[in-house]
Amino acid sequence: ICFRVVHDGTRAMQPTIAPKKTMLLYRFASAPSPGDVVVFRRPDSKHRVMTRRVIAVAGQTVELRNKHVVVDGKALPQRSLPGRCSFDRGGGKRRACVTYEERAGERSYEVIRDATAPAMKVKKVEVPEGFVYVLGDNRDHSYDSRAFGPIVVGSIKGRVVWWAN
Repeated sequence: ICFRVVHDGTRAMQPTIAPKKTMLLYRFASAPSPGDVVVFRRPDSKHRVMTRRVIAVAGQTVELRNKHVVVDGKALPQRSLPGRCSFDRGGGKRRACVTYEERAGERSYEVIRDATAPAMKVKKVEVPEGFVYVLGDNRDHSYDSRAFGPIVVGSIKGRVVWWAN
């Protein structure tokens, strides 16, 4: 089953999905995989949804050390991407950033980090059965599992299979 939704107004998924863009979702029967972009019910609201990337699934451990996401004791592969980078912080304010390609599971994707933000550090978390750990692609400006913990698979509305930027 496929259906359309509009991405929330946040910048958490930049550079992958811009705020307020249309997305096509596929409602899957099985659990999502690392690297999937999913839309799910916000943990603090029954009616609002969020869009984030699955980084780890049940049984895996996740931690963030400096600028690296570490799953099951191994840093996710990443490589710097050339070129200038800036992102919209809202209100027309631009911030310098660094862009890199990261790989989770079978998927590669772009991630941005605020060039002025301190290094990330999150203690190791084991993802419980029936849950997934999600992060935004705009790593330093995303409300995600670092704040609210792993999310329940049952709160996922679907996997994003297409978006319009």
